[in-house]
Amino acid sequence: MNRKILLFILGFCLCINNFLNAQSIAGVWQQINKSGHTTTLICTENYLMFAVYKVSDKKLVSSGGGSFEILKADAKTILSYKRDFNTEDSTLVGLTVANIFSIDKKKLTVAQGPLAGTWSRIEEKANPTPLSNALWRLRAKEDKDFKMQTVFKGPFKTIKILSGQYFQWASFNIDTHQFFGTFGGVFSKNKEKYTEKIKFSSNNIKVVGTSFEYDCVLNGKDWIHAGQTSKGERTHEIWEKGY
Repeated sequence: MNRKILLFILGFCLCINNFLNAQSIAGVWQQINKSGHTTTLICTENYLMFAVYKVSDKKLVSSGGGSFEILKADAKTILSYKRDFNTEDSTLVGLTVANIFSIDKKKLTVAQGPLAGTWSRIEEKANPTPLSNALWRLRAKEDKDFKMQTVFKGPFKTIKILSGQYFQWASFNIDTHQFFGTFGGVFSKNKEKYTEKIKFSSNNIKVVGTSFEYDCVLNGKDWIHAGQTSKGERTHEIWEKGY
């Protein structure tokens, strides 16, 4: 291959890589408005979830999530986001919205749409756990007879998104647009123990501010998760990395 062409290709690939790295929104972002509402936005490389909640009265205001991609058009950077669930308006589920955005140091600015506004990046611990920066989907769950039941892939989804130390869980049906619940907060992993501290919950505000510890084993792409629910009931689940 001609040396000039090879250098051009290498240079072009380097520019694309630098652009994607510079525009990556992976991590956790936050907004706090004048009404005292906190909005936490967690992003992996291709999926996001957000929750608006009020710390003072433990109230979840709204939440949403879905897959996204970053596009370049007419020298503008576009965030294209497809809704999987939306607590404010279920008729928007399945629709895609595209908005201009920019990143300047630790600030993410989205021009308009459901993620509009200026977001501040939350600095997280330098050494993430093997669970971190990923989307997980419930693959199997123990029933009342202590038998593991497969959760087949389909329109009904129970997923959990984790950054370095923040998480959000959500359950919904993308075909019927039904929303079954969400909760989230911060997590930690110490050897074979996984702990969640709840900052918001759509179904049970009594758990907000409390912590729950679970046994945690990673086996390939599987995350084996066992302990007790907020109701004191036994839980034993297998989560699979990916969507």
